[in-house]
Amino acid sequence: MFLGQVMKEARKRKGLSQVKLAEGICDQNIISLLERKNATPTISNLVPLLQRLNLSLNDVFSEFSSDSTSELKKELASLEQRLLLGNTENKNIAEEIEVLNLDDSTEDIIIQYDYILSLIKLQSNDKNGADFQLDKVLMKTQTDIYNIYTLLAYLNKASIRLEMNRVEEAAYFINTVREAIKESLDVPNATDLQLTYICLQLAKYFSDTDDNQLASSYATKGLEFNRQNQRAYFLGDFYLIKANANKNTANYEHNKKLAKLFENYVEEKK
Repeated sequence: MFLGQVMKEARKRKGLSQVKLAEGICDQNIISLLERKNATPTISNLVPLLQRLNLSLNDVFSEFSSDSTSELKKELASLEQRLLLGNTENKNIAEEIEVLNLDDSTEDIIIQYDYILSLIKLQSNDKNGADFQLDKVLMKTQTDIYNIYTLLAYLNKASIRLEMNRVEEAAYFINTVREAIKESLDVPNATDLQLTYICLQLAKYFSDTDDNQLASSYATKGLEFNRQNQRAYFLGDFYLIKANANKNTANYEHNKKLAKLFENYVEEKK
């Protein structure tokens, strides 16, 4: 875990906004760059920021990972990305993950590994197996809502519960995620893909439960997040959800055409 990640988690624990942390020390944009891009602040900024967070230099500087650990993290990140995006054609991800060596791995690596296993089981329609893996994830994250894998696990458990018609349990998981991102789509250590996936799963849930207003709202949130961060994740899905949520409006055909356009684009890229 590196400087930006440690400081962001400490800021969240203390309930400080980026503006409050920066107050009297530096510009808020420096905090944003530090947390999202691991930019390095000047010593004159770093020391008072750490003091405000009750951190020492030893707390925020980690040793560089060994080559093997670094390679493992890259492999897991690639596998997770392919599963979230659905780019798994002609590739046996289950076999790929089985050959990975997790000896002496850190807790965050084990959590990600268990989450990837849950996605593989969901892909093969093994809902019980997926649910078991998601429970393992939540045990390790201790259901900390500032851990991205807690939120991802809750979303996938909600989807499983909804298919089982256990609607109250599904609603509980969904509402927990909504509460966690109520102020902003800002979760420590989360990638842009993971955050966009949160928007997608929330939009899908409300589409499936016929709440067109919230379905459209989260689809719009996902599209806006893509625009702000210059990404193109799940565009076809978002526009299709917006189209289905607004069938009786003038934007229906427009959103439907955009959904088809991006769907064709994704198919061509595969």
